[in-house]
Amino acid sequence: MTELMEQLGLNASDLDDLVVDEKHTEASDLNAEGIDSQLNYLIGRLSEEELKQSFETSSPAQLR
Repeated sequence: MTELMEQLGLNASDLDDLVVDEKHTEASDLNAEGIDSQLNYLIGRLSEEELKQSFETSSPAQLR
């Protein structure tokens, strides 16, 4: 992998930036799809207990 990074002229910081950009784009797309997509994503990522804890510690403004 480090050879590929060198060939592309990338360093670890560049890779971090690329990952953050990709995750931000993914989140924006997901949010644009609406509540159903957001909930399906969260359900797929979190256990039921984690979801309950998240909602219990969130303010109503954060849940909008």
